[in-house]
Amino acid sequence: MSRMQFVSFEVDEESFFSDEVAKWMVEAWELLGKIPLNRLRELAAAEREGRVVVLPCKVGDTVYVLTSDSCDGIDETKVNRIVLKRKKITINADCSTDDWGSAAWDLHPSDFGKRVFLSRQEAEDAREAAEAAAAGKGE
Repeated sequence: MSRMQFVSFEVDEESFFSDEVAKWMVEAWELLGKIPLNRLRELAAAEREGRVVVLPCKVGDTVYVLTSDSCDGIDETKVNRIVLKRKKITINADCSTDDWGSAAWDLHPSDFGKRVFLSRQEAEDAREAAEAAAAGKGE
């Protein structure tokens, strides 16, 4: 017959965990509590096997594309399709600055954070930084 022993100890929380680590642990615990354990196992196995893909957005999300074709340099549009082919992911969104109505953006995950953004503020900040860099080169 085996006996279980419970060990109790005290931890000085201030020296043991930083606020950032403690916050991360609480968020992780809350998230994990909402996902069934079998699903977590499936995701972990898929990650180990290289089958997990994390997309930068989902269909229906609004994205902001830096472009010289719009008045303010930003095209606000919605993602209408995400295509996965072999090792290539393409994110399609209508081009709202197109006068003919048939143009679309073919975006890639690597574009996000460079010329495609999930918020107008991020896009404006990137546009201003690019303009400042261009003005600095022209001097």
